[in-house]
Amino acid sequence: MKINNVLTLIIIVLSLLLGFWVYSVADTDTYALLAGLLSAICFAIPLIMGVCVQYSTSASLFNVRALSCVLFVVMLIFNFYYAANGISMPNYVLINGILICIYAAIVYAIVKSKQ
Repeated sequence: MKINNVLTLIIIVLSLLLGFWVYSVADTDTYALLAGLLSAICFAIPLIMGVCVQYSTSASLFNVRALSCVLFVVMLIFNFYYAANGISMPNYVLINGILICIYAAIVYAIVKSKQ
C-alpha cells in the first residue's frame, strides 16, 4: 500500500468543506458543530482509502474503490438527512461509527485476501 500525499491533502480539504456544508445546513441545531466535524471525518475515511491509497493488485483496488464510493454516497445522504431533520447525537454517532467499522472490516478483508 502506498499513499499519495497530495491527493490526501486535497481530500482532507474537500472533506472539511463538505463538513462545513453539513454544519451550515444544521445551523439551528445545538449539535451542528459536532455534526460538521464528525461528518468531515466520515467523508474523509472512504475518500482517502478509495482515492489516495494504491493497493498491490488491481482487483483489490477496484473493490476498495467501489466500496468507498458506495459508503461515501451513503454517508452524504445520511449526514445531510440528519442535518436537515434535526440531529439526535447518540443515533448519529452510533450509525456513523457502525458504518465506518463495517467498512474498515470489509476493506481489511479485501486487502488481506488479495496477497
